[in-house]
Amino acid sequence: MLTSRQKFIVVGVALGLAAALALAISVAAGNEAGQNPDDQLAQAADAAEAPRRGCTACHIAGGIDADGKYSLLWEAQERTAAGGEGKQHPAALPGGAPLNFQSGVADCLQCHKPGVDDQVGKGAFAPLSLRDIVHPAHLFSTPFNEEYHGGCFSCHNVANDGTWELLSQKVNANEKGVPSKRPIPGALRPSETW
Repeated sequence: MLTSRQKFIVVGVALGLAAALALAISVAAGNEAGQNPDDQLAQAADAAEAPRRGCTACHIAGGIDADGKYSLLWEAQERTAAGGEGKQHPAALPGGAPLNFQSGVADCLQCHKPGVDDQVGKGAFAPLSLRDIVHPAHLFSTPFNEEYHGGCFSCHNVANDGTWELLSQKVNANEKGVPSKRPIPGALRPSETW
């Protein structure tokens, strides 16, 4: 029969052997891939995906399929139709140019920038301004919040004078969301959007 001290030693040795075996298996797995564990951690850190910034970082011009799915026009058509009663999004800009799945935010703003005079509280030529559409649509969106980890800086930037800019184009950024180019291409000043 083992004494308490001998049991303690046996358990300690068994735990030590189990830990050594686990470490050996982990190192062997890393070596099979041609990397040590430190290199694997460094590679995982380097593989961090940059945050999506700018409207067309998510709403890709042309969409993801032949139907233009997730392009800005597809979103507008889909949401307008969801309003029921046979509603359809207009097919052309105020000047008559046709909208298509390549249309960008500047096109949207022709009708959806905030209205003035009899259009106050609406879009310039639309029943809603862009900000009244996209802020609730994104802030209450499960994919935007949970899958893409979206936030204010997904769509906006703060300009040198402290005003908010709308990022109308995809912004190339590092893993922290810092833009690679300044001034940011496609950044629209408030005077151009609202």
